[in-house]
Amino acid sequence: MASSTTTTEPQVQAPPAAVPPARDPWRRPWREPAIASPIITALVIALVSVGVVGFQSLKGDIRDTEARLTEEIRDTEVRLREEIKASEARQREDLRALSDKLDRVLESLLAARS
Repeated sequence: MASSTTTTEPQVQAPPAAVPPARDPWRRPWREPAIASPIITALVIALVSVGVVGFQSLKGDIRDTEARLTEEIRDTEVRLREEIKASEARQREDLRALSDKLDRVLESLLAARS
């Protein structure tokens, strides 16, 4: 007998199609290794380059300072030698003047004793 009643079979629903979750299109690609590796490499190269340039600049500044200080030391040595020579000349003159005064004092004492 054919029954007109249909049996209701539980209908299995197909799982919904895999819908990607909503994501921020600007943030997601940066995390991909194919994108992140070149960016990180470029940043590292840039930092190293800046460091090298900064070091070279610092090295040049140190050389300039060294040259300036060397010149100042030479100038100071020359000035000190001149001051020493002038001081020695003044001391010799003072010694002669003192010697002359002592000679006169001795002559005066000898003249007074005789």
